[in-house]
Amino acid sequence: MALDTEIARNQLVSLPELYSETFSIIDRSIRNTLTASDLVGVKQVIIVGNGDSYFAGLASIQTFQKYSAVSYKVVQSMRFFAYEHAFIKEYSPGQTVIVGVSASGESRRVVQALSQARKNLPTAKIYALVGNPESSVARVADKIIDVSIANKGTAPGIRSYTASLFGLLGLALRFGELQGKIHLHDANAIRSYIPTLAPIVEIAVNESLKIADKISSLPLRTVFTVVGSGNNYGTALFNAAKFVEIAGLNATGQDLEEWLHVERFAYPLDSTVLVIAPSGNGFDHAKKLMKVAKTIGHHLICITDVIEDAFIKETADICIPLDMGKEELFSNLIAYIPSVPFAIAYASKLQRKMFMSDNTSIFEERQALSKRLKEEM
Repeated sequence: MALDTEIARNQLVSLPELYSETFSIIDRSIRNTLTASDLVGVKQVIIVGNGDSYFAGLASIQTFQKYSAVSYKVVQSMRFFAYEHAFIKEYSPGQTVIVGVSASGESRRVVQALSQARKNLPTAKIYALVGNPESSVARVADKIIDVSIANKGTAPGIRSYTASLFGLLGLALRFGELQGKIHLHDANAIRSYIPTLAPIVEIAVNESLKIADKISSLPLRTVFTVVGSGNNYGTALFNAAKFVEIAGLNATGQDLEEWLHVERFAYPLDSTVLVIAPSGNGFDHAKKLMKVAKTIGHHLICITDVIEDAFIKETADICIPLDMGKEELFSNLIAYIPSVPFAIAYASKLQRKMFMSDNTSIFEERQALSKRLKEEM
């Protein structure tokens, strides 16, 4: 059955409700589930996941660095299962937490990673951050962080990615307040702030839908690179994945600095580079990348909250001006939104359905592959 992009659009327009209502529910569940005895003595947290769950972990690195007192690391679940588990330094009993992140809770690789952690790191605490508290991943965990949300279609994972970001932010705040890194008053101020992003998210959705039509009217370019830094490196990977899943574009995500070292030497020279450039520590470097990319001949799209910057206005072919919250740290909660309507617009222009579901020439092979991958992953 062909998967229509209307599924992605419906998930997108439902995001404001998630912000206004669901973050508080997820955060409250975390505080009820995880007590001082669970977190106070912890020194390192290792996130394991695949795909969007892995990207959400990467998009939360600076969040944990700022609000918690733990060492935070994100490992793709296959890499953890096959390699990393053997090289993790164990502290005293209970000072390591392994968190398996899985929207469905049925990722076989995450189950394997947590099971391997149980075997090789017997004193580590095993937590599951899942969208289904009765899932396979949840069953191998000591504690369950429930980020379940109303189902509006599982693919392409826009809502579940948001829920994972919420869960990881709530977990960072819980660590921070119990370990004394952040005062309870300040943690609660952030908890109160996130629901106020709902109208900002609604504006971001609506503006992105408007600009998407403009983007799809430009000369067709099917090679995309999405770049970001800090938390938004994870955002860049997620955005690139949506271009692939929704429109079948050849899209990759990359770090700002690494693009300057590697991808600037890649053809085609007129491919599209989407730059995530919130105000903050990475902003000037984003402008440097844009200057280089424009000189080479790339088509530039810029997502930024520095709306009046003359250089960006002159350099970007298309600028998406968005309010990204009160500081760069929270921009990961907004910057993933525009890629979805852009991908929908390209899918419409190319007359494609999501996940190649309209490609009848490989339909049976694709179905068999999807089934096998689901069983393995």
